[in-house]
Amino acid sequence: APGFLRVVNATYDKPGRYAVVLDAPNTRSRGRVSIRVADRHKLFCEDAYAVSFHVRFYRALKWLLALPFAAATAAVITLAQNEDVGDRFATNAGLLGARSKRGLRED
Repeated sequence: APGFLRVVNATYDKPGRYAVVLDAPNTRSRGRVSIRVADRHKLFCEDAYAVSFHVRFYRALKWLLALPFAAATAAVITLAQNEDVGDRFATNAGLLGARSKRGLRED
């Protein structure tokens, strides 16, 4: 990608696992991480994988907004199907107000 190139050269004396920390770009971009390794006998190995930065955050944002709404909707539907709760709301004063036996609001 134009403008984004990081090269790290390191030499390690012992075999093992090593980590290299790189800064991520601030803009939406895709790229490839290539790892090239050579041992003391000049035996070379290479591996590469694709990476993307700031590309698919909207999918997580969509679920972050949709899941609480879906959970609240499911809770309301479950409570509405429960007859005891429906009777309690119909007879108690509150958002629905007090109702008479005919279903008319008493003032």
